[in-house]
Amino acid sequence: MHRSLLAVSLGLSLGIVGAVGAPAAAPSAKPAVADANTSTNLPPGGGTNAAGTIVGVIDAETRDLRPHDVFRYRIEQDPVPGTEPLRVVITDSGEAHFNVSRGHSTYVTVKAAGRRIADVRKDLKEKLDAEYYLNATVRLDLEGVNSAVGSQAALAASMGKVQIFGEMQGTIPIPESGRLMLSDVILGLARNDFANLKKIRVKRYNSDGQPETHTVDIDKVLNDNDRSADFELKDGDRINVPRKFILGL
Repeated sequence: MHRSLLAVSLGLSLGIVGAVGAPAAAPSAKPAVADANTSTNLPPGGGTNAAGTIVGVIDAETRDLRPHDVFRYRIEQDPVPGTEPLRVVITDSGEAHFNVSRGHSTYVTVKAAGRRIADVRKDLKEKLDAEYYLNATVRLDLEGVNSAVGSQAALAASMGKVQIFGEMQGTIPIPESGRLMLSDVILGLARNDFANLKKIRVKRYNSDGQPETHTVDIDKVLNDNDRSADFELKDGDRINVPRKFILGL
């Protein structure tokens, strides 16, 4: 599909494809990044829930990226105005999901863990230019890095987890009790008025190894106190929180 037609099908402004000859993505300076234990309970477009003590300063450009590192991300040609950068966390699987616009939940996925930030910038720009922009100018830097070591890291690695992406993002551990409800996950994340809580999709593999998807209206639980509408999560579940349909976006 032609890029401009695809943009229209997404409900985005035609401005998203930019102008031919727009300036290429300029290489970013090499910012020093505080090495902190950064929470993965990360709202998109908002501030990070960072915790821990700064234990050193590193060169963000030469560091090998790791899961739970946090990017600060912006596209100069984004048709939806706004100067505040989006925040994107590297998942446990080593991937990062970058929205194609701050006004739409469509995203592209780039392998990040074990690579340098310059490589992620290059792949991200190529994927954006392939379908959504003409010569996008991508601003991508590290905002925080994961420095968990020792027993805390080993404990975290042994715990079950669920991943949430789309209009809300984070990696949430399964508690020791083994019971984690979807409503608990949503309430634990920063509020997002654009999130469509009526059509949350939970993707998992069943006992036969077959993929299955459950659509959950968590709005009934939170606003109508209908506990029967809640959904118990399992280790490995991937939760997609879509964006509300907003005319003109």
